[in-house]
Amino acid sequence: MRLSSKSFRKRAGPNTELHRTPAAAPLSPVSSKSLGNQDHTRHNATRMSNDLAVAKRCAWPDERYVDLRIRQSGLVQLEEAGTFWLWAWPDLLGWPTGITWLFSPGTGRDRWPGDLWGIDDSGELVIVETKRSTEPADPFEDFLRLEHRRSSGEFIPPKLADIRAHWESLLRGERQFLELHREALHAGTGKLGLWPGVVPYSSKRIVVWRWRTLYLERVAPIVTSSSYESAVTAALQRWDNRSMWSPHYVGLFTVLNSAPPRFSAVGKACHDQLVAITSPAQVHARAIDCRIVSATQVGIECWHLSPD
Repeated sequence: MRLSSKSFRKRAGPNTELHRTPAAAPLSPVSSKSLGNQDHTRHNATRMSNDLAVAKRCAWPDERYVDLRIRQSGLVQLEEAGTFWLWAWPDLLGWPTGITWLFSPGTGRDRWPGDLWGIDDSGELVIVETKRSTEPADPFEDFLRLEHRRSSGEFIPPKLADIRAHWESLLRGERQFLELHREALHAGTGKLGLWPGVVPYSSKRIVVWRWRTLYLERVAPIVTSSSYESAVTAALQRWDNRSMWSPHYVGLFTVLNSAPPRFSAVGKACHDQLVAITSPAQVHARAIDCRIVSATQVGIECWHLSPD
């Protein structure tokens, strides 16, 4: 029997001041970007193989934290949740080596495209762009534009010093956030607010507050440790030793309301063009989903996709 999220809806405590989801709110899917004048041809993304899926478990999200601009019901409200889950568990991506995450850029897409940057154990840069599954989407548009800008000389890839300075600034912000809000994170009494850091921080850090238990159990111990600093330093050096700009581009669909991942017509074309410009080994597609496991736990699963 599948359990519904309403079966275990948590109630806000008397001292909390949080936005709440209106009862029985109708769904209103919103695409992450306008698709212009294209037709709405859909290209289903085929799940390649169950044996490539990676699954984890964690505590339920705190559903009192909502973004009232987006009228989505269910466990997952925003696509940033998928990025956040990857931050907590790099191996969810099903990568052949380990990955050390650096940061979620948040803003400045011309300089820092994508939603998550990391470096794998081979010294290769991994950049993830996340989209929601509720409408046909194009997770490779920014990457294709970046490669065109790079070939024309408009985009100059960041150097080691640039990436390190950006990471250090965001890490300081993350540690300050944790120091000031640790008690509220444990109690679930914090208020949403803008605070840059290494994890996804758009929409006033709603993903961190909504998944606060996972943040405290998995992410906080990483970002506060000296071993994380050492791991990033070593990863950046491996990347710098390669002396080339050849990122792995990952298009990630976060499944919302059980909607299957679908590429738009433009999205499929961008995928194919990006593969032609780079190589098939550098372009990847994934989907990530959250399902109820019990009254206290949910399961997170990520699997490989192949655009049809």
